[in-house]
Amino acid sequence: METSLTEKIGLNLPQTKILVIVWKELLDAFRDKRTIFTAVLLPFIIMPLSLGLPIFFMSPKSNPPHVAVLVQDTKAKKLVDELGGIGVVKLSTLTGNENLTELIVKNMYDLVLVIPNNFSKVLDSGGTAKLLVFFDSSNMRSEMGVEIINGFFSSVSEKIVKERLQKLNLTEQIIKPMRVVRVTVKTVPTGISFIGFLIPYFIGLFSVIAGSHYAVDTTAGEKERRTLETFLTMPVTRAQIVIGKYVSVSILSFLSIVFQIIGLAAGFIFFMTNLTGIGGVSKAVEFNLTVTDISLIVFSAVLTGMIGNALLMLTGVFSKSFKEAQQYTGYVTMAIVMILLVFMYLPPATLKYLIYLPFLGPLTVIRNIVFKSLNLERALITLFLNIIYLLLMLSAVIKLFSKENVIFRV
Repeated sequence: METSLTEKIGLNLPQTKILVIVWKELLDAFRDKRTIFTAVLLPFIIMPLSLGLPIFFMSPKSNPPHVAVLVQDTKAKKLVDELGGIGVVKLSTLTGNENLTELIVKNMYDLVLVIPNNFSKVLDSGGTAKLLVFFDSSNMRSEMGVEIINGFFSSVSEKIVKERLQKLNLTEQIIKPMRVVRVTVKTVPTGISFIGFLIPYFIGLFSVIAGSHYAVDTTAGEKERRTLETFLTMPVTRAQIVIGKYVSVSILSFLSIVFQIIGLAAGFIFFMTNLTGIGGVSKAVEFNLTVTDISLIVFSAVLTGMIGNALLMLTGVFSKSFKEAQQYTGYVTMAIVMILLVFMYLPPATLKYLIYLPFLGPLTVIRNIVFKSLNLERALITLFLNIIYLLLMLSAVIKLFSKENVIFRV
């Protein structure tokens, strides 16, 4: 008997009933461009953009403030050259005939720096030389430019103070009678801290966004189109139908998580490139994750996605129409976004109680791994409890799906 082409390349239908349902659901899903967009393109595009765009506009490396300098003291030109050499401002020179206020109001420059003609003379006499800065407080880049100017001249001022003290045979202690010594009990580089807050947020967010459209369409959508009856005529149980649909939605969600990680990695690289050495960001950030850490992160992310999918399936089965399901899903998504925003800023003392909650528990595990504060025993308890929560939610979906009045929207 001649073997067909589909059998040769392994495209024939699987024999397991649940896998047949999964196969059918996935084929339907990938025919829908909206599913591909929400599961693949959206996380792949949104992740780097959500990290990259704010950083692009924040970072003076990629988007330096434009500073116009009016040098009235010719002896200060060397100082201006040093300012231009720090690489995070774009300098232009003014002639002195311009209306300085108008330059800012018309957004020709982000700020104007004026070095008065007595600047060097005051410094040489041991006085305090004044600089004028014209800026727009409603312009974030203008505010950033002021901070950069303040930081630069503060460092120059410190050098001058040291030189003056040395001439008087004095030390810095004469002007600093008190000093606060900071002793940190846990050193977390800024880059890791930044990613540690964002990873749980985005994983939690895309856990409900990635499969939301398809989870609703394969439940409430099929009820409304009356195509669900096709499954009911097949020799399969209601539980097999639910599990098959759930697995297909989860596969799409897992695919989304993969692209989340790729997008997050791209955004993180952009973050480190544009903010390294600025605002306390370390020049070298190393995660030093062990195999156990990586395994727990992946498992926690997958489990979070599975719980999110189960919640979406429960919403879709409960709803009488596709429109109603979309409304419920919108409310669920909004609630989760609010919870995740609060979650980002919760202190460790509060986070330790969240490990027993569904959905937030695995996200807490991920956050603790990044911040090197993982308690393995608690993490395993968290994941075990969330597996129980997942099974209970799937049982609720199956029970709801078994009711005729729910299936036939009566």
